[in-house]
Amino acid sequence: MSDTAAKDLLIKKQLIDDILGSEDGVVKKASTATSKATRTQIREEGFQRAILSFDMITNEDLDYFGDSELPGVWYELEPDSPPARIIPYNDTPNTFAYRAEKYVVLLAVITTEEATKNVNQLRTYKTDIRQIVNDNMLRDIHTAEDTSFIAEVDRIVGAAVAYGAATVTSQHVTMTNATFTRTALKRAVSYLIERQLPIGVMLINQRTANEFIGWKREEMGGDLSQDLARKGLKALETFEMFGVPFISTIKNGLIANGAMYQFAPREFLGNALMLEDITVTIKKEYDIIRMRAQEQVGLTIGNTLGLQKLAYSMQGIEDY
Repeated sequence: MSDTAAKDLLIKKQLIDDILGSEDGVVKKASTATSKATRTQIREEGFQRAILSFDMITNEDLDYFGDSELPGVWYELEPDSPPARIIPYNDTPNTFAYRAEKYVVLLAVITTEEATKNVNQLRTYKTDIRQIVNDNMLRDIHTAEDTSFIAEVDRIVGAAVAYGAATVTSQHVTMTNATFTRTALKRAVSYLIERQLPIGVMLINQRTANEFIGWKREEMGGDLSQDLARKGLKALETFEMFGVPFISTIKNGLIANGAMYQFAPREFLGNALMLEDITVTIKKEYDIIRMRAQEQVGLTIGNTLGLQKLAYSMQGIEDY
């Protein structure tokens, strides 16, 4: 028997021993089996957490909502005030009443389906597929977060308005025939600024991000255009354009080609809360293993003006 075959046999034995040696209930022991599985797709971490990260809370932080049993927390928006003015001597200032608008962050459970497997069917595997399923469940939770988040963003920005008819309050603008060029993107960085809000981050998909690779020397400047052609986006030390960080995602089902989402910084946007972090429960009952993951989180965009969506033309995409 070769050294490789002997090692594989040892790994397989350790995997089964780890499972069968556990008492019925939660299996806490990590398997020593190495990964020999071939991945079929990329599963990335969530972009929502990079835009509006979660704050951990406890039961003591929850607010009371009358007859409702739903857990949540109240927050206040910054109160507005009239502008200061110059007054003559012996005059008195006007008075005004101030109040803060409130919004609530309600919590909900995000869970995966429960995976089951007979222990005896694991005997032929050289890989601890439990760990692979475990890792995939964590990414699936992140995808559920992103799906809910971007659906709420799309609801807030509303229907698209043509560029020529857009105003400062238009939050979803179709950039007509504008493609993803430097000249066309110059306008993009002004929408939130015109609402007196800073830009925190921009979100696009990976296909749209690759448009930067096609920027010519006069657009990108210097030898960076050459480096982008040779190394792709890895040529950029940080994915940042016009002084604004970019996030690119492979989740094309959520972020369409040519779509650009803009978000104000966290302190100008809203709140995301986490009562229970992602927990993977693995239970063994006789020769059956059950596994699922869940978390308890909530998110509310308190300042709805801190969002902007732009739709750029991706002409010729079918030729790539």
